[in-house]
Amino acid sequence: MKRDSTLDIAKGFAILLVIFGHCKYVYYPFKIWLYSFHVPLFFAVSGILFNYEKYKKDFKSFLESRIQSLIKPYLYLSIIMWVIVNFLKIIKSYFIDKHLVFLSSKMIKSFFGIFIGFRLTNFYFSLWFILVLFRKFLD
Repeated sequence: MKRDSTLDIAKGFAILLVIFGHCKYVYYPFKIWLYSFHVPLFFAVSGILFNYEKYKKDFKSFLESRIQSLIKPYLYLSIIMWVIVNFLKIIKSYFIDKHLVFLSSKMIKSFFGIFIGFRLTNFYFSLWFILVLFRKFLD
C-alpha cells in the first residue's frame, strides 16, 4: 500500500503551526484560535501515520525503544532541571530572603509531578508531550 503524501504534508503543516503557536510575537486572538487545534491536529495526524504492522510482531523491542528514546531522556532532563531550579530556590531563600527553605511542599509536589505528568505545578511543563507520546504508543 502506497503512503498518502497528503497526510505527510498535513503533519508538516501541523508542526509548523505548533512552532508558530510558540512564537512570542503572534497576535493574541490568533494565538488563542491556533491553540484550539494545533497540537490535537499534530497528534491525530501522527497517530494516523503510525505504522502498527511494523511493530505488531515484536512489541517488546518497540516498548524498549520507546523507553530509551522518550522516557529516559524525559526523566533525566526533568530531574536535572528540578535539582537546578530548586537549588537556586534554596540559595535565594538563604541569601536574599534570609531564611533557609530546604524542601517545601511545592518542591516535593513538583518532583512527583515529573512522574505523573502533573504539568501545572512544574517549571518544565513544556515536556508534557513526551508522556503523551509514550502513552499514545501503548494504546
